[in-house]
Amino acid sequence: MGKIKIARIILSALSAVLTAAKAVIDFIKCIDALKTKTA
Repeated sequence: MGKIKIARIILSALSAVLTAAKAVIDFIKCIDALKTKTA
């Protein structure tokens, strides 16, 4: 019972990290696009 709870917590943490990483990557892409437009 306890192991399943821990596994769920780890999975939700991993998905949160992945979501954050995607957001950062999108943000960097937007900045690069703006740089190329202004340059």
